[in-house]
Amino acid sequence: MSNKILLFLLISICSIFSYAQGRKLQGVIYETGTKNTLAFVSVVIKENGLGKVTDIDGKFSFSKAPEKCTLKISYIGYFAKEVIVKENDENLVVELTPENKELETVVIGNGENPAFRIVKLLLDNKKNNNPEFLPSFKYNAYTITTFGVGSAFGELANQDSTKKKKKPKKLPSDIERRKDSVTFETFEKFRKNYLIVTESFIERKFRFPNKYKETVIASKVSGLKQAPFAITASSFQPFGFYKDYLQLGVETYVSPLIKGSIALYNFRLKETLINLNDTTFIIQFEPRKNKKFKGLKGFLYINSNGYAIENVIASPAEKNVAAIFFKLQQQYERVQGKWFPKQLNTSFRQNYLKTDSSLMNWDSRSYLTNTSLGDIFPSSVFSDVVQVFEEDAGRKTEEDWKAFRLDSLTAKEKATYINYENLPVKTLNKFNKINNLINAASIEAIPCGKVDVPFKYFINGVNVYEGFRVGGGIQTNPKFSKYFSLGAFVGFGVKDKAWKYGSNFIFNFKERTATNITFSYEKNLSEPGSIDYFSNKSSILFSQVGRKIFTSRMDSIEQYKIDFTTKIIPALQANVWLQNENRNPAGYNYLFENKNLGQDVREFKNTEIGLGIRFTKGESYIKIGRAKIQNKPATTQFLFQISKGLQNLWKGNFEFTKMAFQFNRIFNSKKFGQTNIQIEAGQLWGDLPYLYLFNTKASATDRKNNIFIPNSFQTAGLYEFTSSQTATIFLQNDFGNLLFKPKNILFRPTFLFIQGIGFGTINNEVNHKNIIFKSPNKGIYESGIMVKNIYKKNFSDLFYLGFGGGAFYRYGYYHLDKEIDNWAFKFGINISF
Repeated sequence: MSNKILLFLLISICSIFSYAQGRKLQGVIYETGTKNTLAFVSVVIKENGLGKVTDIDGKFSFSKAPEKCTLKISYIGYFAKEVIVKENDENLVVELTPENKELETVVIGNGENPAFRIVKLLLDNKKNNNPEFLPSFKYNAYTITTFGVGSAFGELANQDSTKKKKKPKKLPSDIERRKDSVTFETFEKFRKNYLIVTESFIERKFRFPNKYKETVIASKVSGLKQAPFAITASSFQPFGFYKDYLQLGVETYVSPLIKGSIALYNFRLKETLINLNDTTFIIQFEPRKNKKFKGLKGFLYINSNGYAIENVIASPAEKNVAAIFFKLQQQYERVQGKWFPKQLNTSFRQNYLKTDSSLMNWDSRSYLTNTSLGDIFPSSVFSDVVQVFEEDAGRKTEEDWKAFRLDSLTAKEKATYINYENLPVKTLNKFNKINNLINAASIEAIPCGKVDVPFKYFINGVNVYEGFRVGGGIQTNPKFSKYFSLGAFVGFGVKDKAWKYGSNFIFNFKERTATNITFSYEKNLSEPGSIDYFSNKSSILFSQVGRKIFTSRMDSIEQYKIDFTTKIIPALQANVWLQNENRNPAGYNYLFENKNLGQDVREFKNTEIGLGIRFTKGESYIKIGRAKIQNKPATTQFLFQISKGLQNLWKGNFEFTKMAFQFNRIFNSKKFGQTNIQIEAGQLWGDLPYLYLFNTKASATDRKNNIFIPNSFQTAGLYEFTSSQTATIFLQNDFGNLLFKPKNILFRPTFLFIQGIGFGTINNEVNHKNIIFKSPNKGIYESGIMVKNIYKKNFSDLFYLGFGGGAFYRYGYYHLDKEIDNWAFKFGINISF
């Protein structure tokens, strides 16, 4: 071996050895002034060009950095900085100062922009990198959420102090104040730290497609002895950033990763970081000018290893359109060869509109650990309930929490817990009454030991016919028995002067599948011609409750019923019933010519057996205590029922078959906003009295009704159209601000276009006497437009009160002679932040 070769090998070995001897270097980066940590700041070693980005908590680390080096630190919107690292430096603390200027906007043609190639590769690999396309996974997640006040809170306090002061009352002694109330000093401690701190630790399981189960192992809320709820990452932001439409807060935004996004968004390559084995491309994105859609702005950190998202920062693209501003941050890591979320952060800030400074701050940080891919989970693991609590979730010790946390609490978080511990017992007891309020709201009843007092017995009796129903009811709860429940109710109509009452006996077989059988009896009221799908009775928050307030025509019923309900799969619910009832018109004159009896009658006996089906997509629930609460409404819902009249069984008068179905679908599109469509149809075979036919859904009344009721005709009378065979379609499209985006925040109109079409025919119309109605065999047509936020009023510099209205017009064969009668005008008020 020649001396030159030997010398070359020695130099190479020494170089490798010296590189291997590099030391560990880590640090954290803050914002000057606020001391908030900065996520995804680029940190590059000047000597070798190796780069890293800080994590969501502003931390960075190099496992093998040179003994002496210089770090080049840069972050968009902040002044760049170079930091000289000395031999003994191991834990660096760096501050960056914000630049007082807007980010530059550069538009580059399609053929010149290097970011387009990277984004296209990201879109091509979207399905492969989306964690929700994996066969299965599970992980644990620790989430800490803080709620505090901002600088504007002090401004409001100062304003209040300058107002005309009343003569001060005599203050209690120091001892009394410490004993019975929260002192000013205590309040100041909360203001300087946080008002609320919550923590949770969960296990989440997933199986494709879209089956989730989140088990809350531990939950903690400052000031409460036992947390009645849990705040997790899924409470605020989508899991992963790969969805076409992102639900953030109460709004839906078009993702920069949707198909065709290059035509909607500007992308600009801001920086390239070279790591040991791959490269990170930092790309800024924002909507293109004059493109009308609800978009986001922020930064994508795309890793060349699979062209996947490594980090993302996103917030609404439009400025000054709301008092609440939010930002999400997500960080990903490689797990078993796949990119998977590691940290998920969400920040909400409510601005004080007068000065555009922060009034309230809500920050949530989630850390995912113990991630495992490819586990096999049986179907029995999943149901429509996506979040459940372990029984002792709210009773974990401090030692338990130390094991759950990835890091210790900050000084402000610790101080907040201590502040609550130092509150007077009387004050703490008031805080803990929140548990009772949340429990009552979740079960829609007032719990009283072994029985509940359901809200529905107070609310269902508010309508034009009854006026107001005075009364109440009780239902035994699982404290009485987890296998069965007994209930009863009674009420008296103030206007119709009639008593209503009933009772039920429920056997509970299987909680996971909501399987039960109910025996019930009631003497009550029911609206004629209505399709009473079984799912409508599940909650007092049913969407048609607004229309029911205007109900002016009722039937009196005495009903015995057996009802069996179960969920075959989480998305498919079945209901079988057998009922016998006496029904007659209440408060309106009607006779039916019964040819079997050869006479006109107004009292009817009906025995009926039926089957109901409900299929949903996108719907989920959470379990809080013994309450099952809808977490997400269904984006698709199909309701179907068929029933058969059993003549002569238990003196039933009618032989018939009745079928009805309803289809609902809500979906988003880039250029049209949100579309809501409902299709409904009904078919009756046999002769039945008016009480059992199909009334066309409508909301116009003799009284002035200016309330918009979705999925009903606004210009048609409540009982104007009735059919034996019916079909209706309602289409509602919410364009939001897509059609018109004025710069004035006080003039932000959002447009809704509504179309209704209905048809129907009737069998043996001559059999129905002393009542006037039409069968819409020629077709009902109605079009309308609703405009929200025609004018927005700044209310107390905290939120906006939006005023709007709309008009609906009736046309076609059933166009009325008096032109004004074909119009319906609706007015609305809404609150926005």
